[in-house]
Amino acid sequence: MVRLIDWDATHDIGKKGIPDINKFLNILSEKYEILLTSEFPIRKKWKNKLYKGKLGDFHHFLFFSAGYIGEAFTTAQEALILGKPSVVINPIKCLLFEQFNSNNELCRKTSNFLEAINILDNLVNLDEKKKEEMAYRCLKNFIDLNQFILKFINS
Repeated sequence: MVRLIDWDATHDIGKKGIPDINKFLNILSEKYEILLTSEFPIRKKWKNKLYKGKLGDFHHFLFFSAGYIGEAFTTAQEALILGKPSVVINPIKCLLFEQFNSNNELCRKTSNFLEAINILDNLVNLDEKKKEEMAYRCLKNFIDLNQFILKFINS
């Protein structure tokens, strides 16, 4: 899964994303079958890779993907929760992201798209059991919101 953002949010002022989207997608598509979401128009060459499904089905595709790479912090964290490797390509320091990914194992961040592809390659090639353990180590310090709500309702 690949997610590209349009960099027009208030917290994005003065920041830029992947400098050469076409080169990034070319390299990535040589290694992976990509499914792409983009907040901005993309070249005709990549239109057939755009996710056209229902918004509610997006996480099903993410779950069955090899992993996530892109500019969005939220999608990277969603991939981690699903036990999938994820790499964020983003120059912004996001404290919530850093806290959530303090063990820096299955979910990584860089501002260089070539480095990001190498990181993804390494993570994707890990044994599935190892990926599960890495995701668990990251998530074990957070509450299960569903359990919290059920406990609250039942008390």
